[in-house]
Amino acid sequence: SSSAGPQVPAGADALLFSYQICPFCCKTKALFQALGVRYADVEVSPLTKSQLKWSSEYKKVPIAIFSIGEGSPGGKEGKTVVVNDSALIAAHVLATRSSSGTAGAAPAPWVAREGFASPEALAWAEWSTSKLAVMMYPNMTRSWAECRQTLEYLSQAKGIGALDAFLTQTVGAFGMAMAHGKIKKKYNIEDERASLSACLDEWAAALEARDARDQASKGGSSGDVFFRGGASEPDLGDVSVFGVLGAARGLPPLFEEIKAHGNGRTGEWLEAMEQALPKPKLVG
Repeated sequence: SSSAGPQVPAGADALLFSYQICPFCCKTKALFQALGVRYADVEVSPLTKSQLKWSSEYKKVPIAIFSIGEGSPGGKEGKTVVVNDSALIAAHVLATRSSSGTAGAAPAPWVAREGFASPEALAWAEWSTSKLAVMMYPNMTRSWAECRQTLEYLSQAKGIGALDAFLTQTVGAFGMAMAHGKIKKKYNIEDERASLSACLDEWAAALEARDARDQASKGGSSGDVFFRGGASEPDLGDVSVFGVLGAARGLPPLFEEIKAHGNGRTGEWLEAMEQALPKPKLVG
């Protein structure tokens, strides 16, 4: 909530600090994508977190710094606001999406409709954070080898040094594997794959319920790919779940399992979301 942190680059609405494999970060990026937020992305080292040295108290990701005031991007006299936590970042961009600045670059056309952030859509967005996102880590860290594969992206990550990447992929992977049981205990997870599958079943049921509702009101052939928001109109729930599941892209075997869920229906929905979302508006 001050301009003490790093400045937002010229031409951007926001500066985002994130991990590529963090489901909360991926959810934030998907929302930025949907709303047309122009942003620069800073990849944070999971091991050293040196990119967050400016943030004295809060050391988690995502963190977003937004330009505020007249003339955004850039803000009035360089004024910025720092927002921590994916839920608070989402609340900020949703509150400012219709004002000048923060979400000024062309969003997806379906974002403008009234139902995009309906109470039901907001509830699914919250579900994606409180239930689905917490399932991702234990499903990506079942062994040291799996942890190392999950962290392979660091070798190519902008701003992460070779030594930092190597240490994170070895020492960091060991720490992630050791934390696996602790995370499962924290969230009362017995079988991580079964728990993730149950979440995917819950989401599939929401898609099917909307499908049936649309068939009843409009007619048409059942079985088409319908979004939770409607036949051709994703809502905030769709965007949030899509973002969270995207964290698994760095671990192909897991992502393939997710896509195959429900006889491939989850994969069809993910592909439809890819097509529906505009390209990310990355700056720098």
